[in-house]
Amino acid sequence: MELQTKTIQEGIRLYSRRAEKFKSSYFSINLLVPLAAGTASKDALLLQILRRGCDRYKSLEAISLQLEELYGAYIEPTCRKKGETIALSFVCSFIDSRYAGENLARRVLELLHALVFEPLCENGAFNTEYFESERRLLIERIQAERSDKRNYAKQRLLEIMFEKEAYSVSEIGDIDALTALTNAEVFARYQELIKAAPIDFYYVGDSDVAADVEAVFGSLCGRGEHQGCCAPFAKGESLKVVEEVQKISQGKLSIGFSCNGVNFSHPDFYPLFLANQIFGGSVASKLFMNVREKLSLCYYASSGYIASKGALVVSSGIDFANFEIAKAEILKQLEDVQQGVITEAEFLAARMGVRNALLSEGDSKAKMAEQMISARLFNEDSPEEFIRKLEAVTIEEVSAAAKHITPDTIYYLKGEDA
Repeated sequence: MELQTKTIQEGIRLYSRRAEKFKSSYFSINLLVPLAAGTASKDALLLQILRRGCDRYKSLEAISLQLEELYGAYIEPTCRKKGETIALSFVCSFIDSRYAGENLARRVLELLHALVFEPLCENGAFNTEYFESERRLLIERIQAERSDKRNYAKQRLLEIMFEKEAYSVSEIGDIDALTALTNAEVFARYQELIKAAPIDFYYVGDSDVAADVEAVFGSLCGRGEHQGCCAPFAKGESLKVVEEVQKISQGKLSIGFSCNGVNFSHPDFYPLFLANQIFGGSVASKLFMNVREKLSLCYYASSGYIASKGALVVSSGIDFANFEIAKAEILKQLEDVQQGVITEAEFLAARMGVRNALLSEGDSKAKMAEQMISARLFNEDSPEEFIRKLEAVTIEEVSAAAKHITPDTIYYLKGEDA
């Protein structure tokens, strides 16, 4: 499953992996743009508008009928936050051409081209009905995510922690910005992107689609290369502590940590990756086994390593009365990792969990494609190389790397009576 790369035009490339084990294929088109508060809402909205209809297939019904003719193919838009880059994507799934008895890939790519590059327009802008309805739906989606207090607390932590950095911006935009947008502004942004945004295609399947990609997309104009630099998180001079009150019954304690610049390219990446797994990255971790299970201080408690930024976040749900003790115990578990208080069982469970997860990526076309994107943007190693380097890490290296982790921001969402 060697990665193949082909340049279609300057700034436009196809990345593909041949995989005979699958009977269906994965294909995506990705416009790579910098994450920025001034454009995120426009980018998220225009993607949804494009999926509603195009000049050739003017409605969802017409698109659905075409997908049925393509043996039940699937095409959906998605915004993916990759460090400080947004991948504005259309993801496709369709049966392999060898089972269709025809070049199905070409027909799917032609539909994809129509959706992305042949929009339904009126008076120099998008279709008015589609603009208004998709803006309303996107606002409702943001409101729904804010209503999920677990997700809300994590997003608020990121906003506060990365307040001076692009990473604080949500990939699906902001309600106030969306409300203020005009159709003409969003369409102008779309025209800017299709002319200048670098484009990556990703394919996983058992066909050679390079000729089809060239035939369908080869007439696109060249553009600049993607500048995928993602600066490591710059820790604040002092610990930030923010409390917010809402009408809720369960507290949400989120803690953000600096990893002192340890990102994908840092020599301590692999030891710190394992340190996070031992600390709170799995159900065998210290946060889960000790803070949640043994001490019953949290309804949930886990940590996540943001490798692209060299940062780490802890999310937990607590009773209001347990705020101080839960916070202290979470920090104690981290201190134990830093001091080398790690059992052989904890170490092996963490390493085995990562190994199994990486090996399972080969069973999912979507996960294989995600790894290709990470390799492209951050030079992430292949799963095989990742495992090899991980298995060379020692407990002593884990505890030493964990010393890079220091608290930067504490966010606590509490109830009115807390």
